[in-house]
Amino acid sequence: MQGVGYSQIQSWPTPMLFVVSFMSYPLRAPDGSLPIPYSFSTNPLTGMWHDITAPESINFTVNGNDVLSIVDGQLLNIDGSRVKPSYTFNSGDDTGMYFDHANFSLNFCNGATDVLKLKTLEVRIGGGVALAVDANANAIAGNATLVAGSVTVNNTNVAVGAVIMLTRKTIGGTAGNLSYSIAGGGGAFTINSSNAADTSVVSYLIVNVN
Repeated sequence: MQGVGYSQIQSWPTPMLFVVSFMSYPLRAPDGSLPIPYSFSTNPLTGMWHDITAPESINFTVNGNDVLSIVDGQLLNIDGSRVKPSYTFNSGDDTGMYFDHANFSLNFCNGATDVLKLKTLEVRIGGGVALAVDANANAIAGNATLVAGSVTVNNTNVAVGAVIMLTRKTIGGTAGNLSYSIAGGGGAFTINSSNAADTSVVSYLIVNVN
């Protein structure tokens, strides 16, 4: 009799399940592509991109506007180079900042002219550069008119320990000696004259001492 064939059934362990996760964020964006190839918070107008147009740059963008560009050949030099400037703003070759190693200062220039120098224990304003203060209710400098020898100036920039420099701009009435006092919590100061008949216009400059 011919034997009857059979299939041997074997018991295998439970199959293992492998899950492969694919990220939708590219590690490298196409060279110089627009719109912004890598976005944050799913906002295509906010992110970073690579511009291969010379000089090459890596650009960081917010709401469709480049707010920071790292440009090839325009990084701040660390070797004390005095080329003005080593780092430029808004593609202006004559506007930016550089490090002066000889004088150990960080210089800010505008139109190729140094307007501000930060030195060790010293701040210098460039020659021919004027110091201007925007005119507003809380400006650090301004004018006030005495009424019966006194005037209170409300200013949120006045701290308790502020130093206030006074000078008489226009004499009115009978001039007296000027002094000032600061409100208990700051935020205002009072200019006083030693003569109650003083109606002068007084100029002031506020310097907060921390």
